[in-house]
Amino acid sequence: MKRMTRLAFGLSVLALISAPAAYSGTVYATGFENPPFTLGNLVGQDGWTEFGSAITTVEDFNVFAGSQAVFVDGSGAGQSGPYRADSPTGPLIDLSAEIYISSSSSEGSWQFAATGPDLTGFIGGIDLVPDASIPALDDIELITGNLPIIATTFSLNTWNDVDFLFNMTTQTYNFSLNGSLVQSGVAFCGNNSFPCNGATVPSYADSFFDVFGGTGGNNDSGYLDNFSLADVSGVPEPASLLLFGSGLTLLIGGKLVRR
Repeated sequence: MKRMTRLAFGLSVLALISAPAAYSGTVYATGFENPPFTLGNLVGQDGWTEFGSAITTVEDFNVFAGSQAVFVDGSGAGQSGPYRADSPTGPLIDLSAEIYISSSSSEGSWQFAATGPDLTGFIGGIDLVPDASIPALDDIELITGNLPIIATTFSLNTWNDVDFLFNMTTQTYNFSLNGSLVQSGVAFCGNNSFPCNGATVPSYADSFFDVFGGTGGNNDSGYLDNFSLADVSGVPEPASLLLFGSGLTLLIGGKLVRR
């Protein structure tokens, strides 16, 4: 798949996770439990919707915590997945979730990211790209500039804590994985095409988890649990990354469209 494909979707249409309630500025947090979620199609439940053709369901067979999580079928064609629209004012906005990607004989690429209104104007995030040389890992591509691949990798077949701290004033973000700061001061992408042009994204709106299915034929799966969005503007922004107790980390992260 080409990078333009990942960016184009927007045009067509924690470490903080461990204690999201600790944030007085929590905008939305869920473990997809019942209530209010019931097993079956995620669309229409508690404000969640989707773009594209992915099969997205609330399930109880692979969860990080509790008894339910969200499953995204990676076999569909094109870019698709669940998203939710919220309106945190910022300027510091934290997005985090537990993410699980299964290994398979035909794996697609995945994305966890944020945009402005109507899935337009990429703020940032990550693409998870299959590593042909190491089947148990995905390469991580930052959604910024020319979509650089970083040294840190993403392990398949296990839950990973992904966290971004977006600064709407400086138009930069930090990205951390499993409680460790990976990258700080990453520039917002700005646009929905490759390469990123750094255009200003004035407001936060959409958080999403999607797969790039290409022409179909992939047979992998993605899972989402402990989703949290918080306005942490009242919390002093650390010079690097602030660790709260055991495993809580603030960071700025971004993610865009993939190849």
